[in-house]
Amino acid sequence: MGSKKRERMEEEREGGRGPTNAIRKTISVAIGASCVENAVSHELGSLLAGQLARAAAIFNVDEVVVLDDGPKHAGSEVNRAAALLAKILQYQETPQYLRKALIPMHELYRYCGMLAPLDAPHHLRATEWFEYREGVVTNQESGQSVCDIGLDVPALVGTIVPHNTRVTLFVGKTRHTVVEGGREYIKASVVNPLDVKRTTGRYWGYNVRVARSIEELFKKGPFGGYDLTIGTSERGEVTECCSLTLTDYQHALIVIGGPSGLEYLLQNDPCREQHASPATLFDRYLNVCPNQGSRTIRTEEAVLLCLMYLKPALAM
Repeated sequence: MGSKKRERMEEEREGGRGPTNAIRKTISVAIGASCVENAVSHELGSLLAGQLARAAAIFNVDEVVVLDDGPKHAGSEVNRAAALLAKILQYQETPQYLRKALIPMHELYRYCGMLAPLDAPHHLRATEWFEYREGVVTNQESGQSVCDIGLDVPALVGTIVPHNTRVTLFVGKTRHTVVEGGREYIKASVVNPLDVKRTTGRYWGYNVRVARSIEELFKKGPFGGYDLTIGTSERGEVTECCSLTLTDYQHALIVIGGPSGLEYLLQNDPCREQHASPATLFDRYLNVCPNQGSRTIRTEEAVLLCLMYLKPALAM
């Protein structure tokens, strides 16, 4: 067997494709929170949110934006549906061993025990070793930070990080421990979570934020803006997925409305006077499922359909 083929098989066995130019790109998906508001119970709303979390992980989504697409209220509070969707998305993305420290008890998490886990690559088990690992700061000692990383030995970071902060750590390709102050530690350093995907090719979870307006959706993301924006609607442009071409991008944003579509988002937004149709908000406005056999496509179905339709053109 050739050395290149053997290396490729080892990469596949480890769950990574190896770093490529495409991995430097990011995919963001915005979802109308009215899909959860439309659920008839808290339990069904939670199950729907869990399905959306699974879809984001399956397609290697880097950011999920919860669109508070309902009528706006005074003040800065989001409605309950947006809060529920955002919290469950964050809960599902957080590795199990960090949840007790990072996620306080709340009635919104009442049905999270019923949800299918993401089983994402950054949800490492205690028996697994990988050069990066998620952790939470539990203590500071002598100008250093102690982190729980879900192993029998904590990690030690050479800088002060605020208590109870979630961090992504580089812990080395092989396990190496040191003894300081009579205690055993794994030496580690804090890195940007996106660096894991860029350097190893391994998916490392998604970030969650809430947008209360269209302006917040486009301008308040972590990437300094998006150079490709795609809206989805049954009234959008019809193009076969095999023929779809998109402009080159670094940060793509895909926007999927709730049960009443992106028209409902625009109807409840201050910018509605400047835009007669949601189509004018985006670089492309696409119908990802033409000739549908049902009058309606549910949001959780639309997310899967949309990401599968766009996957070849976006080189996801």
